[in-house]
Order: sequence, then structure tokens, then C-alpha cells
Amino acid sequence: MNWLIAFVFMSLFQKDCVPEDLLWKHRILIYTGEGDFSAWLSEDLAKDLTTRKLLYFQFREYKLRNSNFKEPIQSVAFLRKLELDPTVKEKWVLIGLDGGIKNSGIGTPTPAAIFRIIDAMPMRQFEIRPGDK
Repeated sequence: MNWLIAFVFMSLFQKDCVPEDLLWKHRILIYTGEGDFSAWLSEDLAKDLTTRKLLYFQFREYKLRNSNFKEPIQSVAFLRKLELDPTVKEKWVLIGLDGGIKNSGIGTPTPAAIFRIIDAMPMRQFEIRPGDK
């Protein structure tokens, strides 16, 4: 029975839901849905996204619609491990630098809400500590 609990726990925190070359370089927000994602497309967010090492990917019907990542991606690598429920029209997942899922939700995520989550992460706290730069 303990092996089953360990397997379930490890499955929840698998690191292979994002391409290996993004690990430890970027946090990733994956959003699937048709909600208003325009707040993320603002050029005013560029500095905030860069300082938080955040890439966003908006998918609609399993196709990439918007992203601040300029290189081609394999959509399946992002979507296959997220266990998308076809009845949920809008879902988001935040993946940390280590590739683990840090938070998720239903609906369209706002930049302010995601930035609060990221800024509370221990790794981010370490990044912004005064005197360490």
C-alpha cells in the first residue's frame, strides 16, 4: 500500500510536463481556454515577466494561440501531463523553475494574481533578496 501512495505522490509532481531545456530557466504559465487573455499581451508586462522568468502559453482547442516565448514548441509536451478535463473550459497551471506544478486554477488567470503566487515562492524570495545581486 505504501508503494501506491508513493507512486501517486510522485505522479503529482512529475517534472516532465515541460521540455527539458526550459527547466531551471523559466517559470511557465499554461492557460487553456477562450477567456480574455489580453492582459497578458500588454507590452507593459514585459519587465515583470522577465524579472520573474515567466513564460506564458495560451492554448485553445489544443493549439497554441499566444505566448511570449518566441521559439517553436511541441504543444503535446505541455498539455499531456496536465490531465485536462474536457468539461472545464478554462484552466491554468503554474509550473516552477524545477518543472513541478506549483499552483493551478479554473478561469482566466490575471497577471497580478500569478505574480503574487510567484513572489511568495521560496526560490523567488531568494532571487529578490537584497544584497545578493
